[in-house]
Amino acid sequence: MRSLYSIQNISARNVMKSRGEVFHLFGAKAYIQIVRFSRVSIAIYCMLLWIINCAFLSTNLSFGEEEGLPSVNQILHGVEGRLAKIRNSYEAAFWEEWGYRETGAKTEFCKIRWEYNKIYSDDLGRFKVFQKKGSFNSKNERVPDDEAERYVLYDGEKTIVYSYFPKWDRRGIPIKGDIKNRSNNTLKLGYRRASIFDGMYPRSGGPRGHTRYALMFMKSHERVKKSLSRATEIKVIPHTDWKGIYDLELYLPEPTTLDQASIKMTVDATRDWIVTRGEQRVKARGRGTESWCSYEKATEDFWLPKKGCMKEWENWYDLPMNRKLRREVTFSVEEAKVNDPNFPPNVFEVILEPDTAVSDLRYHVDYRVGEEAVVDAKLKSLAERALAEETQAEKELLKRHANPIKPWLRLMLVVSTVVLVTILILRMLLSLYLWRRSS
Repeated sequence: MRSLYSIQNISARNVMKSRGEVFHLFGAKAYIQIVRFSRVSIAIYCMLLWIINCAFLSTNLSFGEEEGLPSVNQILHGVEGRLAKIRNSYEAAFWEEWGYRETGAKTEFCKIRWEYNKIYSDDLGRFKVFQKKGSFNSKNERVPDDEAERYVLYDGEKTIVYSYFPKWDRRGIPIKGDIKNRSNNTLKLGYRRASIFDGMYPRSGGPRGHTRYALMFMKSHERVKKSLSRATEIKVIPHTDWKGIYDLELYLPEPTTLDQASIKMTVDATRDWIVTRGEQRVKARGRGTESWCSYEKATEDFWLPKKGCMKEWENWYDLPMNRKLRREVTFSVEEAKVNDPNFPPNVFEVILEPDTAVSDLRYHVDYRVGEEAVVDAKLKSLAERALAEETQAEKELLKRHANPIKPWLRLMLVVSTVVLVTILILRMLLSLYLWRRSS
């Protein structure tokens, strides 16, 4: 048998002479198997090799082959176990967004938006998001939006989006000038509105569907679970410096207009699988985001977020020193609790303030709350009453259009028409009499 060295040095001329010969090298035990077959057999053989290659590429064999390396199922089991421990949670956090703003002739990177959130949730899927948000002026002072208060409540059956505008009148029109010295004092100051949706709105949004930043790390375990279920390829890479810390590289499918997105998350198994860092890249957009979060230990061995940061880069695939920062978001947690025994039991109750303009999309009807606040039990009766009044008004309108002229008005028109025609005839006869007399 020839040696491996002699096999590797076969000349191209000898290979061309041995038409249809196939060489298989298996490690150090290299051997040559010569088989003569037709072109069709060669095509079938190549197709089988391609199918086997694709099968091996689509199957990830690095989940837990290395000794001591957790498999994806073990990570998912740990994440689900952590989620199963949560009965209720509360988070109050303050967010600041940095971006580019034109100040005179130059553009500077500064604070542009702020947001304050309070988020309640429980193991029944209910949640309430309370928000205050605004912008920063040129003096770096916080300026609240016209929508001074906003909350979103999902009680398991319906979603209510409530807003309060203190600088608008009750008709929903912004008041110009100084509110204290306004000339028209007849209209009540402050506009309140509420929209009611059937089920969760958006359908799969949850609290993240109503606020841009909340729950980025408070619900990191839900994010890990969702990402693991959607990933087409997963790699688990251990850290060499810290035991129990792993990098998860996930490749997620994007819409057909975008390339595949990749996510890298650093999880800490020693602290109940919390996410400490994250990266996300989308090739078609050329952008990338990186985020980090610090935690503090709470009761029942829970680790809750304390502060963190998220940066979005314009040209992610360039070298780090050449990347352009697109925006930056920082947050600090004011208070966070999990499984609080004093969790308010009535936080998911619906209460609408007096004079609130309500749009109930369950019944496709609009109405306004009276002088007393309305609780959940009265919402259905108010909507049904408003719907009945609206239906009656439509019937009256249709009846009015079917008989636009009332009987007494029709009689008056007939009498006035007869009188007018009679006057015209008498005038013509008088003119004819005077003409004949003069002739």
